[in-house]
Amino acid sequence: MLKFKLSLIIFMMLFLSGGAWASTVDYVSFSVVKTTCSAETNEKDLPQRGDRAPGYPMEAIISLDGGVEIQGIDSADILSYEVCDEEGVCLASFADESDFTGFLFSNEGRYMVKFTTDDYIYIGYVEIE
Repeated sequence: MLKFKLSLIIFMMLFLSGGAWASTVDYVSFSVVKTTCSAETNEKDLPQRGDRAPGYPMEAIISLDGGVEIQGIDSADILSYEVCDEEGVCLASFADESDFTGFLFSNEGRYMVKFTTDDYIYIGYVEIE
């Protein structure tokens, strides 16, 4: 009977601690929108009449192991990584991808993230729990 109780206790400890492991988040999937970097707009790129279409969403993944992956761009082209609050106020800016992911996953909340390349800024919102 003692072996049964001991086995039951060990099983319960392993089962309950497994829930804590499962709740750890090491990646997040979200969408980003591409915008131009400069405030100056090249006149030849503007349509002559009508409305301009907004940027289309692109799939993105941030993970502790894999870093930043954005559909259609090479992560080596990213010059800076920014974490902002929901209103766009910059909380932290990084040149190194691993510093960015480490900071992001060590803080809970909803954030705006910005990835700057030579020509574009990719903007998206993530929620870290």
